[in-house]
Amino acid sequence: MKNSECEIHIVNKKGDSVQIYLKRKNIWMQIACDVVREVTAEQMLSHILPILEEGYKGPYKIVVRRE
Repeated sequence: MKNSECEIHIVNKKGDSVQIYLKRKNIWMQIACDVVREVTAEQMLSHILPILEEGYKGPYKIVVRRE
């Protein structure tokens, strides 16, 4: 699966997407609170890596969905 073929969702305990990251034409996009903005790969990773950390017990999880 390529980056451009999927969406990365940060979801809450109810399963609702809080943030969505997707790649379009070599640009990472973040969708949060109905606002779309460009982000760097480093910014995207700084949001998802803490949730992926071993032992993370926060209210969010990462879900990857194929488009």
